Amino acid sequence: MSQTQWTWDLPSPFIMTVSAGFEHTDRLGHVNNTVYLQWMEQAAWLHITDLGAPWFAWQQADRAMATVDTHIHYHAAASSGSLLKVGTWLTRANRLHASRHFQIIRTSDGATLVTADIDYTCIAISTGKPARMPAFMVNAHQAGVTQPATP
Repeated sequence: MSQTQWTWDLPSPFIMTVSAGFEHTDRLGHVNNTVYLQWMEQAAWLHITDLGAPWFAWQQADRAMATVDTHIHYHAAASSGSLLKVGTWLTRANRLHASRHFQIIRTSDGATLVTADIDYTCIAISTGKPARMPAFMVNAHQAGVTQPATP
């Protein structure tokens, strides 16, 4: 199935491709739910780096984004050998908060396996307390914000 046949929740996702291996499965032979979270985190980092905010710059600025709320819906299971596309979008960003939407699609049939929304707050790495994002982080986050498609 081609990418154009996949139904994404929002337009123009940032996409990371993963191949589910035996090491990702649980006792039921399905990809473990915690693995989906790890893949979403990897996709988020690749996306924000692509937008101009690599980790080393965050460290220099003493800033990080801490997860404060996660909503995940598991729609179907993947198994070892499945090729998956992890799509992500920034859906909100200001100087203190950001939100992301995720969608994981199985390439063989275009099925949406997982959808998730995660909210983040910017913190100072040194204290763990909320802190405003420096300009480079604000710019990267706001550049990546996707607006819902209009019908």
